[in-house]
Amino acid sequence: MPTVFTQDGYRVSFYSYDLAERIHVHVFKDRHECKFWIDVALRTLRRGGARLC
Repeated sequence: MPTVFTQDGYRVSFYSYDLAERIHVHVFKDRHECKFWIDVALRTLRRGGARLC
């Protein structure tokens, strides 16, 4: 899984073969993982929503 970037202990990666899902990234820190869907994140930022970082 390629790492896009790391910052403050967070590692942002993606699976190049996740074709069944919308475009998203995986964020890891310690032993935890979450997904951020890119279309939802962009829509939130465009509407003046909370900052993601």
